[in-house]
Amino acid sequence: MRLEEYNCAALWSTNFDWLTNLLTYRKHPKHPLICAKDRPMKHFALSIISAAALLFSGCSQQAPNSDTAGDTAGDAPAKIVELITEGTVAQRSMPLPAFDLMNPRARNFTDLSGEWGYMPDPFREGLRKKVISQYSMMKDVYDADTKPGTLKEYDWASAPTLTVPGSWTAQVPELSWYENLVWLRRRFDAAPKAGQRYFLHFGAANYEATVYLNGEKIGVHQGGFTPFVFDVTGKLKAGENSLVVGVDSEHGETSIPPARTDWWNYGGITRPVLLVESAPTLVRNYWLRLEDDGRIAVDVALDGVKAAGRKVEISIAELGVSQSFTTGADGMASGHIAANPKLSKWSPKSPKLYDVKVSFDGQTLADRIGFRTIKV
Repeated sequence: MRLEEYNCAALWSTNFDWLTNLLTYRKHPKHPLICAKDRPMKHFALSIISAAALLFSGCSQQAPNSDTAGDTAGDAPAKIVELITEGTVAQRSMPLPAFDLMNPRARNFTDLSGEWGYMPDPFREGLRKKVISQYSMMKDVYDADTKPGTLKEYDWASAPTLTVPGSWTAQVPELSWYENLVWLRRRFDAAPKAGQRYFLHFGAANYEATVYLNGEKIGVHQGGFTPFVFDVTGKLKAGENSLVVGVDSEHGETSIPPARTDWWNYGGITRPVLLVESAPTLVRNYWLRLEDDGRIAVDVALDGVKAAGRKVEISIAELGVSQSFTTGADGMASGHIAANPKLSKWSPKSPKLYDVKVSFDGQTLADRIGFRTIKV
């Protein structure tokens, strides 16, 4: 990745204060890597040179679209920091997960909600690339009872607990005003089966979540109000497993909520965490909606090595609907269900929901869906 590949016009418009903080060498809330006192001055000087090269030499270039699926022009400062600093990691530049999993509770799942251990990490020691073993809380192997000399404040064996889903803001009085990184740990038993696929589905975590399973980093998600999922097939162990999630609730000009807001910033894993088991090829997503002419438009996405040329059935028993659709080479099936005069549209006064089933290869996802159109 070259610095001049970024779109400088967007950087000028959305991140000008980043350069201002850089030039004045004062602490920036989103990029402490630039100005922390333990960073050599050579990194500061290199930052100045790199920023100047970016702003004045590469302004005619467009942002790349192939290196990371979630990159935007607004991510450019974090990406620059990652390129020119040592011993740190720019988490804000990580892409969003590209995989979604519709209706996880209609599948075979284990709910990992309950009591989780937690550790505040205000200096973000757990996100550094070069750290001593005592700070590697995400590895979950440095308990004081197994490794003498471990720092007590980073010892999971003596860590307090809170309830997930939930926020530390509401559960821990000492953290009511804390907006920073907290590590949460849950141990659970699993018995992974050969040939099956496994996913970790998070309903929401506010704001940025860095997820480790058995000491291995499996992904990062940004966004405090959206579900996300990671494929952990082949990463589960038979017996006890360790799930560690670093949740960072710090907010700024490009986050939701922003730096100035009128609602409370609840930090934590605020929705359930599910371990989902599925067949090798599965229904990943589906979308049914009513169109103006009364037909129901259907889109279904399969995922797996045998997703092409497969039949998917949509059934709505109350309407007498049972219709098959065939996926293309990309695993997608699209089509329409004919208009039905018996269909009752959803409305606030009559919130009619229909039992809908999406079936494929012995798998059935049951859902309840209301149909209507809205125009302004």
